[in-house]
Amino acid sequence: MKHVARIGALALLLGTWAVQVEANSGDIQYRQAVFQAIGGHMTALVRIVRREVPHTDDAAVHAAGIADLAPLTRHIFPEGSGEGRTDALPAIWNNADDFARRRDAFIEAAEALRGVAGGPMGEFVPAFQNLGGTCQGCHDNYRAD
Repeated sequence: MKHVARIGALALLLGTWAVQVEANSGDIQYRQAVFQAIGGHMTALVRIVRREVPHTDDAAVHAAGIADLAPLTRHIFPEGSGEGRTDALPAIWNNADDFARRRDAFIEAAEALRGVAGGPMGEFVPAFQNLGGTCQGCHDNYRAD
């Protein structure tokens, strides 16, 4: 009878672990989707800034998309979502204060870009470069490549 109880306890423990892994996987996939959307907007803006496409009027749409998505970064790194198929480094959770400062700088830069979108490219390009710098600041320290 003890053997059956131990097997039952082990099955319960493994089931709980599987639910946690599934939850982490969902968090990771959601986070990746958010960043893929941001990356899509950034790629489109690079093409516009480099004048590879004639769609300068679309810059405001892409800037707004990034600014709308940026605040989501406040909650898409829940504790425990660094394990699994992710490029998120443990430093995100180990250096939470620094990560939060960098994340907030990204959010502010995204809003600043939205603020100059639709105006002269001479104002837009520096704001876009600033935004790119905030992205790089996190990627260099908190993302495995």
